[in-house]
Amino acid sequence: MEPEFNTPSDIPVYVPKGTADLYRNAVGWNYFTNFIETDDFPTSVKSTLATSSIEVYGHNGT
Repeated sequence: MEPEFNTPSDIPVYVPKGTADLYRNAVGWNYFTNFIETDDFPTSVKSTLATSSIEVYGHNGT
């Protein structure tokens, strides 16, 4: 089954090392042909804080 958008099948798809065969055989992902295995993924975390006073809330306040 091909995706419903016009994404070329040969674009680079970066996946964790050792998982390319899983992606190649997974429904939907098997449309793509250029899997690149890496452990070097970018992160949006610039720093961390060591504290116990952090609280996390969802969009509805819970």
